Amino acid sequence: MTPSSVSRHIHDGSREHQYECLRSQTDPNSQFECIVLQEIYQRGMKLPDAVHNAIASNYSS
Repeated sequence: MTPSSVSRHIHDGSREHQYECLRSQTDPNSQFECIVLQEIYQRGMKLPDAVHNAIASNYSS
């Protein structure tokens, strides 16, 4: 296995501000992204650090 690391983004401001920032990053063609994000927010769950987070892969296509 290769070593990996996880980095967290620290958000300044309120939960509402974080939610609005995430909403602005959603794909305008994906209603599903907006629905999932809204459910997470409304249920008081931890909001993700980013909407689109690319994961590096050791595989190439």
